Amino acid sequence: MFVTCAHTADKPNIMLIIADDLTRNDIGCYGGTNIPTPNLNRLASQGLKFENMFTPASVCSPTRHALYTGLFPVRSGAYPNHTM
Repeated sequence: MFVTCAHTADKPNIMLIIADDLTRNDIGCYGGTNIPTPNLNRLASQGLKFENMFTPASVCSPTRHALYTGLFPVRSGAYPNHTM
């Protein structure tokens, strides 16, 4: 299904959802059944969904820091969890 608009945005329309301790097994669009996620499932069906993604760290704080800065955690100093 393609959605078209008469007006094309000058900037991309991006939504980034970050949640602590959330895995792909927790969201319905990736096959999770523990929690109903109808709105996220609908959003995923109408947009881009990552199917193969890797993280620079195994814990949350350094991973978020890498996402925000574009640097690997060891380069930015955020390699231990819960750093400033």
